[in-house]
Amino acid sequence: MKTIHLAFIFLLLTACGLPKQFPRTPEDLERKRKDSHAFCRTPPCMALVTHSTLDVPYIDAAQKNHVRYAKKYNLDYEFRNNLISDFAHGQFIDDRAAKKVFQLGLYWQKLIAVKDALNKKDNDHHRYDWVWWIDSDAIFTNFSISPSDIIKTYGKNIDFIASKDPFTALNSGVFLVRNNESSRQMINDIINLYPYYKNEALPEQSAMSDYVLGFVYKNHFGDFLFTPEVDRNYARPPMNKIAIISQRAINSFYRGGLSSLAWGPQVVWEPGDFIAHFAAVKEDKNEAMRNLLKCFEEKCGQQYENDSACLEQCS
Repeated sequence: MKTIHLAFIFLLLTACGLPKQFPRTPEDLERKRKDSHAFCRTPPCMALVTHSTLDVPYIDAAQKNHVRYAKKYNLDYEFRNNLISDFAHGQFIDDRAAKKVFQLGLYWQKLIAVKDALNKKDNDHHRYDWVWWIDSDAIFTNFSISPSDIIKTYGKNIDFIASKDPFTALNSGVFLVRNNESSRQMINDIINLYPYYKNEALPEQSAMSDYVLGFVYKNHFGDFLFTPEVDRNYARPPMNKIAIISQRAINSFYRGGLSSLAWGPQVVWEPGDFIAHFAAVKEDKNEAMRNLLKCFEEKCGQQYENDSACLEQCS
């Protein structure tokens, strides 16, 4: 499953600075209650979900940006932090993992957050029609694009929307999932691929990519089967009801880092793009994100979400 591209990108991430080993701390439920918001009063609704850890320095800035977008379009915003799934769930904890960043399975926590949102019910009915994941190092940079715009453009007869990625079939930093039985099964299946992908350079992203391309499937006993590497065609279209769209449509890489290795205008963020993803900027990620958000407020006012045309002045 490992490729030269993935090995190279892992070296890049190491050079740019992987997160330090996080304390084995359960989720702070008090902070979750305080920092999550229910702007949708009458379901069915959409949830915007993110996960981070308490010691990520830019999370407060990103979170405030997320809340602006959620409030503008009446989305529920679910903020999760620290370990959502711990030993009690029998998931993700592996002290023997090759890299410290994988020992707590931090990248897989997003899938638990999405699963929990998909399963949330009001009066025996699922609260959310769609669950929208956004990484904690991604922010909204064009507020004129609504969730309905995305779904109308890319989501007709589609259950899962994600963007392309330079190194795998898709990027798991931003994706939307329609809430139905098949989507919930898909998320469960990808979670259960953890033992097979936990030491990959981009673990949950590689699992998700292989799954949507049909390289991972289950037999009638429910066991996972894997297409041999030599038989894989990575140019093939994804499975039915899966949309892999242009990266800049929902998930532009902010300049530097990953984007410097990518293919220019298809990937790299430009003013006016919907979302800027600070996947691995060359400069300090916290400083880069805060500088862009500071420009938004200085040029476009404290309620910058109401003037997306103005935001294009910031680069």
